[in-house]
Amino acid sequence: MTIPKRTLQNKIYSNVLEIVGIAAGVFIVICFILYLLNFFTPFINLNNLPEIWNKNSKVLIKEFNYPIHWDWIKKLNYIDFICLFGLFIFSLSNIISYIFVLPIYIIKKNFKYAIFVVIQLIIFAYAAFGNLFGF
Repeated sequence: MTIPKRTLQNKIYSNVLEIVGIAAGVFIVICFILYLLNFFTPFINLNNLPEIWNKNSKVLIKEFNYPIHWDWIKKLNYIDFICLFGLFIFSLSNIISYIFVLPIYIIKKNFKYAIFVVIQLIIFAYAAFGNLFGF
């Protein structure tokens, strides 16, 4: 059995995925450490965490006026929501990787794969942002 040779597209896709994943992970860890050290104002105080761990999300939303859907973006002045921004970037890593690969398919005139990537980007964008725009 021979191992298939990695194409330029494979290398770029995996490298971008790795870089964005590591950067998002480091960002999340740094924000969490800042949250634990109380360097910035949290939305939910660190002392309140043990009392809310056993509550379901409906109670959390009601008691703490916790934002739902995309409303967390309005709360980026709180360190615990800045951590969520790191998760947001991590979740976009696949989309970012495809954006880097798409021009290669177009330059190589591999339009089947280019169309496939565009369709995937549309599906990912709809899945990620559909509720934001009311689709």
